[in-house]
Amino acid sequence: MQAVSLEELQRIKLGTRSKKARINRIIARRIRIEISSKDHQEIESLHRKIEILSHFYFLKSRVDSFHEFVRVLESKVPKEYWDQTAYKYLVMMMQFDRAAEFAKDCINPTKAPDPFIRLHLEAVLLSGDAVAATKFAEQVIKKSWENLDGPGKQLVFRILSQIGKPELLDKTRFNEPNQQAIIENIRFMQKSMPSSLPIYCISLERDHRRLSATKQFMPNTSTFVHSQALLGKTLPRSVLEFGGIANSNRTDAEIGCSLSHLKAWESIADDCTDDGYALVIEDDSRFIFGPGNGLSEILRKASTLDAGLVFINEASTHQIPPKENSLEFDLIPLDDIRTVYEPNTLRQGPGWGAYGYLINGKTARYLSDVWLEVGLDGALDWQLYLMGQKDIDEIPMAPRYRGVMQSLKAARATGKDPYYFKGYVSELSIITTEDYGYSSISSGHL
Repeated sequence: MQAVSLEELQRIKLGTRSKKARINRIIARRIRIEISSKDHQEIESLHRKIEILSHFYFLKSRVDSFHEFVRVLESKVPKEYWDQTAYKYLVMMMQFDRAAEFAKDCINPTKAPDPFIRLHLEAVLLSGDAVAATKFAEQVIKKSWENLDGPGKQLVFRILSQIGKPELLDKTRFNEPNQQAIIENIRFMQKSMPSSLPIYCISLERDHRRLSATKQFMPNTSTFVHSQALLGKTLPRSVLEFGGIANSNRTDAEIGCSLSHLKAWESIADDCTDDGYALVIEDDSRFIFGPGNGLSEILRKASTLDAGLVFINEASTHQIPPKENSLEFDLIPLDDIRTVYEPNTLRQGPGWGAYGYLINGKTARYLSDVWLEVGLDGALDWQLYLMGQKDIDEIPMAPRYRGVMQSLKAARATGKDPYYFKGYVSELSIITTEDYGYSSISSGHL
């Protein structure tokens, strides 16, 4: 059979659901036969074809075919290249047990290159074992630090700072400006946090590994509540019609996200007093300065101000200069946000983030009652941002989010309710996200 040409490789459109899918299958079959017939010396010219065929199996969820392919190639492909390629696709297919077995034979912390170390750390975290990832990161520091490039060192730093290992954060080793700032902030943090503060983590049932890892990054003094998320694309139309959102301008993902948070608010309304707070996160959330660090300071300020909701994540502070001393920060009312920061740049930011905010029982109860009355015509974080402001006439909005502003104005015009809560954003952000590419994987064919 004639070898697959580079021109044919460029014709492959992986993941398409059209007549090109048949072409993909034919070319994939020819690549498989071609690779299987090559000897060890010739295989080095076929790396790109190997990766394409592996990706083809991944997109089609052909796990068994991929493992058969692995067996054929193990004796033919240069080990250093194949170790990384095979491991990558084992992880992408979420075959974590097989990936772990593969890694035991292939990874030597004293010799592994940066890409392989990073891949292994991410894979162990995706499998749900943050403790094992932390131990491996410690081994890397002791045995193969010189093998790491910038991205690898950043990943090790984030794992150790987020899991709460400040004793390993040597400033001579972690000397990037952002790393130094985090180390300094950790020094100023009060390590204690209120043991009564519950953490509601929104996560799909199928993402149990991801939830397991996130739980290990949370403070063990808090009650950790799994608030089961809703998958928007699986919701029956009858449910959407009942909620008045069957004709919403939102995507399935945005509808699922919004209803998932609504479900969490209902639980918080039942579990918390009016002035009692809960932390709402998503299953890729991490504390930047270690488990719970910084939360007690923000909570104390929120209680003093009787804040209904406080954004405390990185996305919400995209207009705010980073703080060098974590004890010197304020909570800015959302009503004042446009007078404090340049209004025309707000719409260009990454949103306000639904992956980390404090909310009290009173506001959770209020939002549970009125959320669907306003309607679902924009992303959840932007809708919260708007409802936290009394005057929304001059707020610049990206075109895709203007619907939520129109819906909120229409709801307020009825005079039925102010549709407003007392919202703030913390100048100090203490929560970030780490999905390691998982979101793009789980939204695919798996």
